[in-house]
Amino acid sequence: ELARICKYHLLIEVPKNKLPLFLRVLSINWNYEYCLVLHTNNGMRNGKVGFNQFSLMLWFSAIREQYADEKRKINRNRNHFSVSLENTKKLFEHPSPKMVKHYAPIIKMFSNEGDIVLDPFLGSGTTAVAAKQLNRNFIGIEISEKYCQIAEDRLKQDILL
Repeated sequence: ELARICKYHLLIEVPKNKLPLFLRVLSINWNYEYCLVLHTNNGMRNGKVGFNQFSLMLWFSAIREQYADEKRKINRNRNHFSVSLENTKKLFEHPSPKMVKHYAPIIKMFSNEGDIVLDPFLGSGTTAVAAKQLNRNFIGIEISEKYCQIAEDRLKQDILL
């Protein structure tokens, strides 16, 4: 469905131990472009070989002849994707909360004002909040009613975390 919906870019944060799987599966309908590293300078993410301070986001571009003439340029970023994590688990009651300040620069880099940002794993709504703050439209998909409510509440309150 992502190949049908997304016109230009697909960015997806992937678990490091599932990187080969995501690359193989997503490369069927997308051109792999690059891997972005989200550095959490005070993060303590528990990985397969111990704790680490980063997560990976894969960037793919659409394989579509109908958009060949419209290849979307990215808004190049000279900044390092690095941020100090704040504990938002209690605030949003989500097992893997993300931070707006981590995702806003990426949304800004790969979209323009008025574009649509799709998050098929909405969770606590971080991507939607960042998109709203950057004047992007958004579509969020989440199977948990509880997390949908958390995301909706965050959007109403404009919480900046």
